[in-house]
Amino acid sequence: MLRIVQVVESPQSPDDLDPEIAAMPAAGTDPPGTPSDIGAVKDRNEARLLAIDGVEGVAIGLDEFGRDAIQVFVRDSSVGSLLPREIEGFPVFFVVTGEIRPL
Repeated sequence: MLRIVQVVESPQSPDDLDPEIAAMPAAGTDPPGTPSDIGAVKDRNEARLLAIDGVEGVAIGLDEFGRDAIQVFVRDSSVGSLLPREIEGFPVFFVVTGEIRPL
């Protein structure tokens, strides 16, 4: 697989950044145990997501860019429109699984 990337020159020092942008934390970059840790984010929001009709489960996954994300298992694709696009800075994506029943 051939991957084409664009090299972008980064600022030489934090002083070169826009102050508002420099102050913003990047999603998923905080060390474990901080408020934006993906596991803690999932745990804090799982009950709210499971309360949405058609949501079958919630997990931690990776989005199409390889970033930590909240993965939501849904009965059908129409449920996807009921989900937030992100939670606490982490992207949310859904996977259509159909109904999940215990064995």
